Amino acid sequence: MDLFKDLLSSHSADFLSVLKEAGFNSEQAEGFLPVASESVTTAVEATEIPDLLGGDTRTTISTIFEKIDIAGIASRLGMEESMVNTGITVLMGKLLEIVNEEGGGLSSLLSGKGREGLLSDVGKLVDKFLK
Repeated sequence: MDLFKDLLSSHSADFLSVLKEAGFNSEQAEGFLPVASESVTTAVEATEIPDLLGGDTRTTISTIFEKIDIAGIASRLGMEESMVNTGITVLMGKLLEIVNEEGGGLSSLLSGKGREGLLSDVGKLVDKFLK
C-alpha cells in the first residue's frame, strides 16, 4: 500500500507535530516516525480484507493495531511500550484525519492514482469509517 507510505511521507511535519503534542521530544519523534510508519503500513497489508470490511471503526482499528509489534518497536527504539502505544494511536488518528481532508477520502485518492480492485475496496472502507 504505497498510498499509506506516500501519505505518511508527504505529511511528515503533521505527524511529527502530533507526536510532540503527545509528549515525544523532537529526537524521539524523528526516530519514531519512520519505524511506526513502516509498522502501520505492514499491519494494514497483513490485515485480511474481511477483517477490514467487517465490523465498526473501533473493531477494525483494533484489528490493525493488534498486528503492530509494540514491544518490538519499544525495544528497537529504547522506549517504553506505553510511549509507543501512545505514538501509534496518535499517528493512526492523524492518518485518518488527513485521509478525510484529502478530498473525498481514501477511495478518491486511490482512484486518482489509477488504483483499482482491492485497494478501492479498502478506500471505501476508510470512507465508511469517516462518515
